[in-house]
Amino acid sequence: MAKFPRMPHWVVLSMDDRSVDIGSPFGKPDYHHAILSKANVMGLPPEEQAKIHNPCNLLKVEHGIHLNKPIPEGREAALLLYRIYGRDAVLRWYKSIQWRNKPPFELP
Repeated sequence: MAKFPRMPHWVVLSMDDRSVDIGSPFGKPDYHHAILSKANVMGLPPEEQAKIHNPCNLLKVEHGIHLNKPIPEGREAALLLYRIYGRDAVLRWYKSIQWRNKPPFELP
């Protein structure tokens, strides 16, 4: 079974500059695949799978917060990421993914 592409170092550095989106800013944050998850891109070529590591798809959350509070996903997460990167940038990233059929959902 092929290994899922790792998050590039440039993404980690980019996310380090961003404040925490959900939870406390103290401690080591987690990067949550928000609009698209790994499950959404399984079966795509590795170069397409790797696109979920784009900051336009990541929420920076307090470590372990998902145990106490649901983290927005899909369309709901897109609305948060629009405020950070702008709707055009997020849609451009989303549309850059070469789906075999069609995307799992349309963004608002």
